[in-house]
Amino acid sequence: METVIDATRLIPGAITTRILSDRGYNVIKFEDTGKGDYMDELSPGANDFLNHGKKSICVDLKTSEGKKIFYRLIKNASVFIENFSEGVTERLGIDYLTLHRLNPQLVYCSIKGYRENPELPAHDINFTAFSGIGITLPVQIADAGSGIYAAMEIINHLKNRDYSKVTVNMSDIPLYFNAYNLFTENNVLNGKFPCYRIYQVSDGKVALGCLEQKFWANFTEAIQRKDLENSRLNLNINKEIENIFLQYNSMEILELGRKYNFPVSAVRAKEEIISGLNSEHAPGHGENTDEILKNNDYKNDEIDNLKNKKIVK
Repeated sequence: METVIDATRLIPGAITTRILSDRGYNVIKFEDTGKGDYMDELSPGANDFLNHGKKSICVDLKTSEGKKIFYRLIKNASVFIENFSEGVTERLGIDYLTLHRLNPQLVYCSIKGYRENPELPAHDINFTAFSGIGITLPVQIADAGSGIYAAMEIINHLKNRDYSKVTVNMSDIPLYFNAYNLFTENNVLNGKFPCYRIYQVSDGKVALGCLEQKFWANFTEAIQRKDLENSRLNLNINKEIENIFLQYNSMEILELGRKYNFPVSAVRAKEEIISGLNSEHAPGHGENTDEILKNNDYKNDEIDNLKNKKIVK
């Protein structure tokens, strides 16, 4: 089993290592003895989902003994991933060149911000704006996209035994999501056209995805409005279609979609989605410290001594 040492915080790295954990990798969250990864403060539920299946060790990396622990783990690891600010890994002695000397077969992954100015602080909203997205999105596409991209790069490097450094720049990622919008006039996917919108029904909301004319024709047949068959991109009928949807509940419109073959789906309630994830839990800060140290040949008295000196928690 490949071991991954995860020194990241918040969303991007958590997604990377959740993906790796789901695929059987042994993921160890390497956290400091203070606050550690504060994802659980921002969103306990998201923390449980994104960090499920991992183990946690808390070590004071600013001490020489803490570094020795880290280096021992690195010698037995296959992957190290970090998202520290520019220059921090060098100050801590955990930069690529240092760790590569300790373990030449280590895949080292850094998730950074801007490609040209990596020292600048930024969050998802800054990277989406940099890619031409002028609204505040409720989802974090730079964070999530970077996490997924990093997982792909790590798996690819392991497969090819490529131990060069992996760097993922978050500023690059939203361009993939915004490409169609950037290069397309009259973007049909913007939620304004009647064929591709979210509609209110009597008991909630549904998403209609009749982008192709054949599906729109099927939809107009289902609602018995063949007179609208050629109005897929006619903004003037939006209100009329809205009123038609209000005559149905979600189950009725979904049944029409199955019967007449057009893309429609219910907007699932948050409570419904979360209820299926209740069995997923993140490790507590340092929950597996003893176990991880023992697996790396530390004796009980050594562990007790490290705890008394507050090197580990």
